[in-house]
This record gives sequence, structure tokens and C-alpha cells, in this order.
Amino acid sequence: MPATDLRTAHFSNATVSSHTSLTSVSEQIANRRFGIFGHIARLGEEVPTHQALLTHVDLSLGHLQETSSWVDQIRNDTGNMPSTLWR
Repeated sequence: MPATDLRTAHFSNATVSSHTSLTSVSEQIANRRFGIFGHIARLGEEVPTHQALLTHVDLSLGHLQETSSWVDQIRNDTGNMPSTLWR
């Protein structure tokens, strides 16, 4: 039986997760996305990044966009409106 070249072999995310006990790639991305959102939300109000995200959160309240934005992904990942997560 020939040896498998691991550099060129394809393994599904499910296979990797089951063999390594790691969380799925999509769950890792969601966790990182939520972490970045929390970091920006905790920045001082004078920081432009904080102001930009707050403006986007305020504008997205009750407004469905045709394209999926980063803030929409936070809502999808957490099941909460970003404005309820803002502190």
C-alpha cells in the first residue's frame, strides 16, 4: 500500500475535527469574529474604530441588507442583535 503524501492529501474539516478533537473551522472563525467585536466595543468612545462599528450597529437595527456584513455574521453567530451585545 503506497504511503499518503500528507502535503497533497485532502481531508474534510469533519475528519480533522474528529481526529484532533479541535473545534470546527467555522466555530473557530465565529469565536474570533465575536472576540474582535468585543474588543472594538470595549475601546474608548473617542477611538475611530469604536465609532465606526457603533455607527454601523446603530444603522443596522431593523434594517435587512442584501449582502451579509461582518456585523450580520455576529448576529448569525450569537443569535442576538449586535446592539444588545454592545456595552
